[in-house]
Amino acid sequence: MIYQFATEVIIWLGEREVEDELGEWLQGIYQRTVVYNDWSDDSKSQFLVDRYIDGYETLRAQYTGPMNQKRDVYGAFCLIWLLSQGRKSTDIPFYHTKSFTNRFRMEWATQVSEGLRAIMQRNWVCIKPSA
Repeated sequence: MIYQFATEVIIWLGEREVEDELGEWLQGIYQRTVVYNDWSDDSKSQFLVDRYIDGYETLRAQYTGPMNQKRDVYGAFCLIWLLSQGRKSTDIPFYHTKSFTNRFRMEWATQVSEGLRAIMQRNWVCIKPSA
């Protein structure tokens, strides 16, 4: 009910970790397009996700492997948003590994999974039993 009646919700995930990737690589691909994280409505969110998928496709075409091992927190947000919109995981190109012989897709999906894990390990997410 809190979110249903809210006009705006702001989420802070805590301090950035060294291993976290927050989508800065999109700036290089799109000639220094400012990467903003305004997920305030579906059209803005769709724009962010589309840019992420376009960047994924561009980098996939240039892949020479292996990638830097980062925790793709930005990709995790894109994944969560797509799932919340009713997309099946098999229809998400940067996450579903239809073929485990495709090393690029496997490495990318691993980074997104690590991004999800990083979010879930934040202190504010973890529920600790009271002493």
